[in-house]
Amino acid sequence: MKNIVPEKILWRRDKKGFPTPERKWMKILKPDFIKIVNESKAELSPYFNIDLILKEYDSIVSNPEIKSHFLWKIYNFAKWKKMYGVS
Repeated sequence: MKNIVPEKILWRRDKKGFPTPERKWMKILKPDFIKIVNESKAELSPYFNIDLILKEYDSIVSNPEIKSHFLWKIYNFAKWKKMYGVS
C-alpha cells in the first residue's frame, strides 16, 4: 500500500485486526459449502477428512467451543481451486 496510503497511517503501531463472523457465515453457506466440498472431494481428500467434516458440520458450527474458522478456510480453498482450475 506504499504510495497509496499516507505514511502516517501506513506505519501506525496501534492498528488492530477485527473479528469476522465466520461461524455465522458458515451457517448461512451450508448448502453451498456441501455442494462445493462434494464437487471437490477428490482434490480435497488428501488434505482433509471430508466425510467427517460433512458429518460433523452442524455440531462444528453450532458449538462455540469448537473453532470453526477452518470450515471457512476449507470453503475458500475449495472455491479457489474450482475457480482457477487448480488440482
